[in-house]
Formats: sequence, structure tokens, C-alpha cells
Amino acid sequence: MEQVSGSKTFLLGILTPSTHELDNILNHTIPELAKSGYVEGKNLKIESRLGKLEDLANMAEALVALQPDAIITVGPPATHAVQSATTDIPIIMGFMGQDPVAAGLAKSLAQPGGNVTGTLILGQDLEGKRLQLLHETLPERKRIAVLLEPGNKLVKAAMEEDLLGLDLVVFTADNPKSYPNVFTRMRTEGIQALLIAPSPAFFRDTEILVKLALENGIPTMCQWPEMAEAGCLLGYGPNYRELRRQTADYLVRIFKGESPGSLPIQQPSQIEFAVNLKTAQTLGISVPISILMRTDLVIE
Repeated sequence: MEQVSGSKTFLLGILTPSTHELDNILNHTIPELAKSGYVEGKNLKIESRLGKLEDLANMAEALVALQPDAIITVGPPATHAVQSATTDIPIIMGFMGQDPVAAGLAKSLAQPGGNVTGTLILGQDLEGKRLQLLHETLPERKRIAVLLEPGNKLVKAAMEEDLLGLDLVVFTADNPKSYPNVFTRMRTEGIQALLIAPSPAFFRDTEILVKLALENGIPTMCQWPEMAEAGCLLGYGPNYRELRRQTADYLVRIFKGESPGSLPIQQPSQIEFAVNLKTAQTLGISVPISILMRTDLVIE
């Protein structure tokens, strides 16, 4: 473990709508910080806020009032809430789900220029690849549902560029109470497979979504390999551990005095593909050998 000179205690804020994401930050990012000498209870204090989307603005203002040295945000709503409350305190986006330049959070990915930097994990290339892998796994299934949070324009744009000749049907949901009705509509409309778009809320609700998909006989492609471990048929996305290390690395650099505006907004370099054969068996699906040969993780 590295040693940090000086007697300063650093204050780190965290704002997220997801219990799961908060747990991951506390269990993975904070230990990475400790390796660089920033240890909770020694020279690091953490103030976290967890709440519903409609509460994020007030929580952001409360965090900013504490004048932390940096704030980690998870998802676009939390990032916008904090950025609206401060243009001075460094903000580290975790898993930003929309183009931060188009959203007015940064001047460019290479030189953000303001107080916001972090990790961008969504892109039309990833959505297209997820759709392609789902199609290759289930080539006879053409009527595909895409589950989005309302306002997810980035994924919608990727879907509009679909070149696979699929019949894509968009469904939206913004809370667990709406999920059962959405899946009932999918079954009624003859949906044959489902792409669950990247979203902190959907990640949080993986178990609920997986249960409903299995009950309705719908195979799923999800955003993280971890979601395949939880029961999605397929998972394709960034290496979670790498993202946590990136967040911790940027925090260390900011604690040492670097400006977030000069730290490029990063995109993941490691993408992993997982297949859940237990789910495949439950749904009566035979996964092609060509798909299995390309996986990084097979759940049996």
C-alpha cells in the first residue's frame, strides 16, 4: 500500500439511485483507493446518499454543501443532479449512460474542460454488438424486444441503425412496479427474445427482470457478464473490475491536485461475453458451438 503524505482527511461523496451500485463502490472502488494510501477511517471519510430519482436533486445539494473533495455519481440522473448543484467540486461519473458532450457535461471526451470526468460505458457499437450476438445465438427469432428507461436516446439511435433485418419492438419501464405489465405486453405481442438496455436501475433489478423473463419464456441479452451469472441467457459488457480501478485511479489523481477537466472521459478497454447454459436448458435453447467458442465465461 502506498503512503499519502500530510495530515489531510479527504471527503468523498457518493450519489446513486442504486443500492447495488453503492455496495459495489464501497466493496470494490474504496479498497482500490486504499491501495493508493487513501484509507477510510484514516485519511478518507465517505458521505453516501442513496435515493429515488425524484430525490437526487435535493441529495446532490446536501452533498455539495459538505464541500467534499470529489463526488462519485452513478448514472445520468445523479450526474446531472450534482453538476447542477456545483461547477467547482470534481465529479467522477460511474457508468455514464449517455453522451456527456451532447448532454452538456463536457466539451469533449478527450478534454472535458469542466468539473466532470469519469467512465462512459454506452455506445452504439456496444448495443449493435449485443444485438448481433443475440441474433447469432437465436437466429430463428426475429421479433426482439428492447427494454429501455424512458428517455434513453442513445440506445434508441443504435436500434434505428439495426442492419440485421430484425423486428425490433421498444418497451419502456422506469420502476419495478411496471415490469410485470411490460412482460405481459411482450408475451401478448409475440416477443421471442429481449435485449435489456444498460441502466443502473435494470442492473439493480436484475433478479426481478430475470424471474419475469423466465416465467414468460423469453431469453435475454443483458449489459454485464454479472447479469448472466444472475440468470440472463447472455451478458456482454465491460469488465467490471477494470471500471472500478479506473474510478479509483481518477480519484487518486484528483486528490493529488489534477483537474477533472484535463482527465479524459474513459471508455472500457476490456469487453467480456458470458453465456448461462443453465438458463438455456430451462428455456429449451441449444446454444451454438460458434457462440460458446467466443465466450469469456460459461455458467453451468
